[in-house]
Amino acid sequence: MESVSIITLNYNTTHQTIALLKSIEHVYGQAHQVIVVDNGSAENPEEILTQQFPWIDFIRSERNLGFAGGNNLAMHAARGEYLFFINNDTEFDSDILSRMVDLLNQFQCVGIICPTIHYHDQPEKIQYAGFTALDKITGRNHCITEARSGPAGMSLTHYAHGAAMLVPRRVIDQIGLMPENYFLYYEELDWSERIRRAGYQIAVDTQSKFYHKESQSVGRLSDLKSYLLTRNRILFMRKYSSRPHLILFWIFFLGIATPKHLFKNLIEFRVKNAWAFIQALRWNFFNSVHSPTIGYKFNYLRHDS
Repeated sequence: MESVSIITLNYNTTHQTIALLKSIEHVYGQAHQVIVVDNGSAENPEEILTQQFPWIDFIRSERNLGFAGGNNLAMHAARGEYLFFINNDTEFDSDILSRMVDLLNQFQCVGIICPTIHYHDQPEKIQYAGFTALDKITGRNHCITEARSGPAGMSLTHYAHGAAMLVPRRVIDQIGLMPENYFLYYEELDWSERIRRAGYQIAVDTQSKFYHKESQSVGRLSDLKSYLLTRNRILFMRKYSSRPHLILFWIFFLGIATPKHLFKNLIEFRVKNAWAFIQALRWNFFNSVHSPTIGYKFNYLRHDS
């Protein structure tokens, strides 16, 4: 099998990174390059990780670079012909890389391939088997949670999932690194969009299972998450919508989504979330789609989990 670099980010969750590395060691030994980027954690975990796993490549960033920034840092150090980006709250229980690499070799038109992602605490329950297209008016989409096998056990989808995506280096060399101005959320959608516009397809290997420890219960959004999801949803639509669709999106967003969101948060006394929503709108009114500024509470992002 061609060489693979496995890349993961750590941010104040060293215990999860250790569990992931143990699963990699159990399934693959030291067959692949493994890069761990610590994204500005409060305490540097280098000694803990490199003593227990001396075969990893550890990179420390003194500040939180976000999802894309951390992964981009790792890409400069990656030696593999294929790069497998995974969240640190995931685990292997079998070899999925051999099959997915073979599929990418067989189908050169595929620019990203993901395994089906299952909930770790309910292994038979699928979290991700693809994404629907974004609605051109609302800017919304959703995960497909039923595997739909096509040729060679693959199914085509609109977007990859950032928790587990395998990308050939030749594709990255062609389309470039991940966009860093989202900071968190929507980066993989943006990257997927660029890859599709370069003429590639995005696929899910329905015969490869990967396990994610993300909770199935959806709690209340923090004000910071509310800000980033709102800001980045608008940013994505600004970047990739045609002019007529962008006008319709703004009519929907300002006329329906905004009053609904503000009313809901205010009657629930979630003033910080309402303010975060307004700040996300404000950012998009005063910044270009390529602006590197993050805006709201950036210092908070650097120091808290």
